[in-house]
Amino acid sequence: MDEFDEFKRKLADITSYYDFSGVNDITTNNYYYYETSHYRPMVGDMIIHRIFNEPKDSSSTFGHWVTKDNVDEHIKKINQDLENQ
Repeated sequence: MDEFDEFKRKLADITSYYDFSGVNDITTNNYYYYETSHYRPMVGDMIIHRIFNEPKDSSSTFGHWVTKDNVDEHIKKINQDLENQ
């Protein structure tokens, strides 16, 4: 996880991005996944909807807009959520 977190920090230094990882109603529901690394087409549709139809500051729990200004806070929250699982 430390290496993945560092990747997210370095990516945020280059560009802002959506992060669909973490604990939320989608990622914790096995119905949305064929197995641990492949999601069903409906999840892809949710990703497209989140990126193109919702504001970046949406309160949606699926897909967080990450910038160099909020990356550390975002990573901290994801790690706390994972610890509380």
